Amino acid sequence: MKNIIYIFLILLGACSGSPKKTKTSTQSSPEVIIPDSLIGKDSEGEKILIGAVSLIQLEYFSESWLNEEKEFYKTDGEKIKKLQPLL
Repeated sequence: MKNIIYIFLILLGACSGSPKKTKTSTQSSPEVIIPDSLIGKDSEGEKILIGAVSLIQLEYFSESWLNEEKEFYKTDGEKIKKLQPLL
């Protein structure tokens, strides 16, 4: 019986330590691919996205202004409540 208690205490001590964190030195972000078929031009000749794009593609393509505008955008709670049943 003493042996079982000792084994239990040893296992408990071994498992109670904090998990080791592995440090990755180079974490690369996934490559964002935007096919040429999704890139068009507006009336002023500026490149724009056309068609269905993912949020990642949109953020990658327009990161300069999108990140700035996201900070200032405020949602309208009343409109969200009205639209929620339609989703």
